Amino acid sequence: MENSKNDLDKELVDGESVHELMSHHQGLTYNDFNILPGMIDFSVHDVKLDTRVTRNIRIKAPLVSSPMDTVTESGMAIVMALYGGMGIIHGNFQNPEEQAAEVLKVKRFKQGFVMQPHCLKPDASLWDMLQIKKTYGYTGAPVTETGKVGSKLIGMITSRDFDFIDVDVEVQKRTPITEIMVDVSKLVLGDISLTMDRAQKMLKDHRLGKLPIVNDKGELIALLCRSDLLKARDYPMASYDSKGQLLCGAAVNTRETSKGTIDMLVEAGADVIVIDSSNGSSTYQIEMLKYIKGKHPQVDVIAGNVVTRNQAKLLIDAGADALRVGMGSGSICITQDSELISSDEVTESLKCFDRQMRFLVLSGGV
Repeated sequence: MENSKNDLDKELVDGESVHELMSHHQGLTYNDFNILPGMIDFSVHDVKLDTRVTRNIRIKAPLVSSPMDTVTESGMAIVMALYGGMGIIHGNFQNPEEQAAEVLKVKRFKQGFVMQPHCLKPDASLWDMLQIKKTYGYTGAPVTETGKVGSKLIGMITSRDFDFIDVDVEVQKRTPITEIMVDVSKLVLGDISLTMDRAQKMLKDHRLGKLPIVNDKGELIALLCRSDLLKARDYPMASYDSKGQLLCGAAVNTRETSKGTIDMLVEAGADVIVIDSSNGSSTYQIEMLKYIKGKHPQVDVIAGNVVTRNQAKLLIDAGADALRVGMGSGSICITQDSELISSDEVTESLKCFDRQMRFLVLSGGV
């Protein structure tokens, strides 16, 4: 009776499994098949789309914006990260400083532990604080001995300290910061071991607008803002790094000059570097990949593009943390015409996955 039931189940199976499709040894594109519906025994709220985009980076929505020229800058990267994906800042800027600045904008948007807050020196005036507010939108700033992070914290000034002071410019310039700031002895401070969860609890419990983080010498090392709590509440799926900053990647080419660019991007806080090339199996890409992993081992690298097992193996052996798969599949891609290279998107993806690389980013045209 049991055998009869199994035979009946086999007869009722429609379509083919992935392995069955691949056994035909034919190239498949996304338009070659349909995904059939099945039995639904769960709620839509039980669906989880979070995934690893590289070995060490997890996102809640499996979407990464293209690293192609002019596609993604800070504005798009911020939105991508807020909704659970990740943006890759393109490399088509006039100079590497501009690209690094775009990465920095993303990392500072959801500031979390702000590692480089704008500080004031003790001899600064209210006018100096207002210039920071006008230029960057910040409503407060730490006051340190040297006006920089890493020096002894003296106090903190926020908008509540100067909202009712005369708007006359001369009055503002004559008003010393030290006269209106809150002295460090009256501040609630966080220590260097503070986690994001504990820091957020302190902000809530003490009803603080900002929480300075200091080391055992009383030197400022970071700042946490209450506004970040509100952003976290409004965007529960947002992609954050361990510091509470939005995830962001950046694209580079395989030229020798990109090495200096990579150093700037890593310093700006890029979580992942994408080596952007239509054909990933080149000595230039492998050399660049080895350079990045050798000098910046903490940064994940997405290499590619690849469409064959051999290409995938070359980049995996060179240290790639993820692979971009696909050639010429995007609607505006000209690789097939310019290089006469292409492959079948579904087939190539499964081939590369079969190469023990578990982290794939599928190129345009999905």
